[in-house]
Amino acid sequence: MKWLTPFWPKRMASQMIALVIAGFVLSQIIVLIAITLDRRESLREFESARLLDRLAVTVRIIENAPPSLGRQLTAATSSNFLTFWVTRTPVLQEGIMDSDRDWHDVDERIRSLKQRIGQNRDIRFGDKDRLLRSARLPREIRSGKDDDDDDDRKRFREGDRFRPDLVLSIGLRDGRWLNAGLNHRQHVGRIGFPILLSFLITGSVLALVVILAVRRVTRPLEHLSGAADRMGRGETVSPIAEAGPADLRETIRAFNQMQDRLHRMMTDRTRMLAALGHDLRTPITSLKLQTEFIEDDDLRDRMQRQLNDMHQMAESALNFARDASDGEAARQTDITALVESLIDDMEGINTAVSFVGETRITTRCRPVALGRAIRNLIQNAVNYGGQAIVDVSDAGDHIEITIDDNGPGIPEADLARVFDAFERLDDARNKDSGGTGLGLTIARTIARSHGGDVTLTNREAGGLRARITLPATNPS
Repeated sequence: MKWLTPFWPKRMASQMIALVIAGFVLSQIIVLIAITLDRRESLREFESARLLDRLAVTVRIIENAPPSLGRQLTAATSSNFLTFWVTRTPVLQEGIMDSDRDWHDVDERIRSLKQRIGQNRDIRFGDKDRLLRSARLPREIRSGKDDDDDDDRKRFREGDRFRPDLVLSIGLRDGRWLNAGLNHRQHVGRIGFPILLSFLITGSVLALVVILAVRRVTRPLEHLSGAADRMGRGETVSPIAEAGPADLRETIRAFNQMQDRLHRMMTDRTRMLAALGHDLRTPITSLKLQTEFIEDDDLRDRMQRQLNDMHQMAESALNFARDASDGEAARQTDITALVESLIDDMEGINTAVSFVGETRITTRCRPVALGRAIRNLIQNAVNYGGQAIVDVSDAGDHIEITIDDNGPGIPEADLARVFDAFERLDDARNKDSGGTGLGLTIARTIARSHGGDVTLTNREAGGLRARITLPATNPS
């Protein structure tokens, strides 16, 4: 069934509708075939009985009329599914085959016909394959060439114009033969059209009902999917209205409860981080004042540097907690313009930052928080790599923001470790590097709250590349 994959709907609602409609169509086709076969057999019996009556009447008419009117009379009594014609010789082989006797109940029908027209009649019965090679065929199917009897018989057998299922030949009193060809298929086709029309109407009504029912089930799922996607981007999501079947309502209720618990957990964590940062300010300030009374200059300077680092860590924690709790709303943002604005602000301080992107790319994000993540990565590139080259690109299903530097890079074993909070590699621990070891942690946290991530890789040409990936979103 792999060949069906490209044509199979991708969304669940479309798949459910397609399955129900396909099942209905298949079942109706089976029912239609069964009804048609049964109706065809019933009509065969019914028309055979009618044929006996018409044969008896036609025999009397032909025998009592002048021979010159034979062709006009047979044409007048013929119909779309029954053709009469008169010949001087029989058109069927003598005798009745066992297969015809078993299939058509020939013996009973011949007895019934003889009761109407006389017991001494020569009656022959069979299908078109039992035609004699010398048989004269009705004008309706003749090719127009009187001497081309073989071709006419072939056309008669293959159903070029008239396709009889049964052929009867009855000997008349004057030595001629009355022949009749019966076609059940044409009559069955006309009877089957109303049934087919009713199936089409029923199928259309069922399709409409199925579409409405499936939409009732899948619409709450669409709301749930959208809410989960927005929550994955760090947005505040209102509780979803519980709708649909009972099991779907339970799923939505569980999602709302999960979202509420996650929100409380993140709020408590942020408050705790803010409290720790705030509470550390006072003892750090007190220790800095006490270090002024230390007479050893080297010891005093070393302790003050450590206290300054602690102060920066506390301030970073407070800033991060403040940004996380400000409730910034996500909106459609021009990422290229956001990066250009950050670089313009930083170029006034440091000329080692450049932007090489040209494509205008937009996505849904929290611009203030994302701007802080980008700024942290640019500042790291300048501090440890000497410069920062920033680019924005569209990768199809996601957006990439890359920051390259020309520094020494980071050992492969430490690429994951540098994202740990307060983690600083040994060669970065110097008085000029600045930083607290939270920049990369904060950048990754912000990116992941948007449904993306931050990764670091060493470039082949030298230096480090920081890459922010964000899911691409439609402006709608």
